[in-house]
Amino acid sequence: MNAANLVKNWSSVSFAPTATTLSLSTTPATNPITLTHGQPVTMSIQVAPQSGAGTPTGDLSLIAQTSNSQGNSPTTGIGSFALSQGSFSGTTNMLPGGSYGVTAHYAGNGTYGASNSTPPLQVTVNAENSQTRVALLTFDPVTGLETSSNATSVVAQSSLEILRVDVTNSSGLSCL
Repeated sequence: MNAANLVKNWSSVSFAPTATTLSLSTTPATNPITLTHGQPVTMSIQVAPQSGAGTPTGDLSLIAQTSNSQGNSPTTGIGSFALSQGSFSGTTNMLPGGSYGVTAHYAGNGTYGASNSTPPLQVTVNAENSQTRVALLTFDPVTGLETSSNATSVVAQSSLEILRVDVTNSSGLSCL
């Protein structure tokens, strides 16, 4: 790489400006977007040049602008998606809990500049119900193998027991 040539020509580099649009929807439809954590939301994202012809390619991200107890507004990446013919359509169930704005960010490529959808779309993601499972696991101290897994196990003098508590989502899947 010729660094001197790069610096010399840096000001002549230009990218075609783009416009990114985002739409979100739920089933059943809500306005504003309101859903329960884990419920899928359908997203449609388009990236187009602001002037001229062509079709932007590359990656885009869905970003949540959440807030915390310190009054900061951290961003949470929800996912990265590849454009196809200048657009992306799909679903995600990865929206974090709370009320916040969601934007789509196009990273740009060698021809087209980066852009964000504006204004942020407001969403409210309510808590989902959880389930708690309790199990008493008994292990053989010599082999380390589990010998039983129930809460009414008879304690053997030569066994190792562990009380296991799992909190899962409403579908019974482990929470990450």
